[in-house]
Amino acid sequence: MTKFNEWVAAKITNGVATMWCAYIFAALAIYGGTGVHWNDPFQVVQWISQTFLQLVLLSIIMVGQKVLSQASDAQAKEMHDAVMDSHKELHKLMREVHATIEVARREAKERSEHHSLPTQQDLAGDQTQL
Repeated sequence: MTKFNEWVAAKITNGVATMWCAYIFAALAIYGGTGVHWNDPFQVVQWISQTFLQLVLLSIIMVGQKVLSQASDAQAKEMHDAVMDSHKELHKLMREVHATIEVARREAKERSEHHSLPTQQDLAGDQTQL
């Protein structure tokens, strides 16, 4: 039963949150205003506030919320995409840094193997040649 209620609520909300519904409500409110005694300020204010504004503004506010929500969603998606692009670029740079560090380590290791300090035997051999 909950799913059905949610479905009905969503359908009604999507129907009321349109400018066409606002136009229909405006026409309905104006038609209902034909019974108002326009020379009685109390009835005029009551009709405007309780009928026209409530009916028409309901739909217009809902349309405005939908428009603002869509704009906010678009901005959030744009920001998310930018962050993900930066994240990918950062990972690419990190891989390059790690590769550079690995190359530097290998080169340092090769240099240390080729240019190692002389051992006692190396020194003894050098003295016999003198």
